[in-house]
Amino acid sequence: MSWTSQTFLNLAIDRLRKAHVKNPRLDGELLLAHALNCNRTQIFMEPDRIINQNEFNRCQHFLDRRVRR
Repeated sequence: MSWTSQTFLNLAIDRLRKAHVKNPRLDGELLLAHALNCNRTQIFMEPDRIINQNEFNRCQHFLDRRVRR
């Protein structure tokens, strides 16, 4: 499966919501932007950006850490 920034963001929001994080959308956006070395605006402007394997691993790592708090 190819991951885009939007599909990963949707996954992140869902996982953060289930972990009872107070602002799952904001946290997901910030985590994704940090992992992709960009800003939140770029995520919105390029929702179909393909995330390569290294970026995906970094995104997943940051998300796992946030879910564990």
